[in-house]
Amino acid sequence: IIILLALCLPTIFWIFFLSKPQTIEYQGEKNSLLIAWNFKEMHDSMFATMKDFNHIVLSYDEGEYNVGLKALVNSVILNSELRNKICFHFIVQPQHFQSALHFIAELERNTPAQCTDLSIFGPLWESVKNLYPSGSRFSNAPNIGRIYLPILFPLIEKIVSLDTDMVLNGDIKELWNVNLTQVPIAATLSTNAKLLRYYVTLDHPALKAANISLEEQVFGGGVFVANLTKWRNEKIVEQIEHWCHVDRNSSLIAPRTLKKTLLNIVFNRYFVPLGDSWNAGNCTMDPSAARRTKLLHFSGYDGKPWDPLSNCHSLTKELWDGYYTWHEYSY
Repeated sequence: IIILLALCLPTIFWIFFLSKPQTIEYQGEKNSLLIAWNFKEMHDSMFATMKDFNHIVLSYDEGEYNVGLKALVNSVILNSELRNKICFHFIVQPQHFQSALHFIAELERNTPAQCTDLSIFGPLWESVKNLYPSGSRFSNAPNIGRIYLPILFPLIEKIVSLDTDMVLNGDIKELWNVNLTQVPIAATLSTNAKLLRYYVTLDHPALKAANISLEEQVFGGGVFVANLTKWRNEKIVEQIEHWCHVDRNSSLIAPRTLKKTLLNIVFNRYFVPLGDSWNAGNCTMDPSAARRTKLLHFSGYDGKPWDPLSNCHSLTKELWDGYYTWHEYSY
């Protein structure tokens, strides 16, 4: 009987404790309360630490980008040499929580080796949304949530952030292995990147006071790798919110470029550029060139491959379809 009990105890412990979603209450800045739901894989520290995984953060919602999210997740898995070392983290609003739970459960059944995590961006968003201009598609909760990564994921030291209108042809570990010991962020410069001066009010006194160089090429906000330990130590979130206050009090940034410009001001001359192939192309790209990129970004209003009215090249859309249909999720 004693031997039988000894054999059964680990299973009993798993069923009643580790298999259930756990809630973590995190008291962030401005007295905002975050409830992060961390699933069983997050408790596998008995066997591996969080540092063993390549951490990726994506925004989950139920709109049209939900379709893009599924193709992106499939592409990351399919092109990864070490699939069991990927940890997907999803930012979700409260109203989409149940759908996100079903999606993650299906993802875990389809690829059981994956690590998954879900953080609710609800109370925190309500406490900060007045900082961000309304009426812009770049000022919504899923977009702004990635500014608050150090708070949403307090246990994570490094993370790869991706927009959901992308697919990967390369291995995510190449992005993950970028050296960020000296800087807080790595991001992509497009070949036609404009200078920061085109995104801000040129004679704004706050820019001069902060010694911001306006002659630097801007990087995009859709793909970046973040050293979250540095973000916390250097109070990056507070710096971003400072520039939000500046913008609210005296117009500084064009609303359509809000997140990208905020990041480029805060990380002015303080980032590692990623190669062009990590943010290449669009829906009209030549199919052979599209397949050679490490990351294909379907940017723009009229260039989404899931939109039947888009201007996508048929064979480039076929590339996206291949990822989307590898596993078609129910939610």
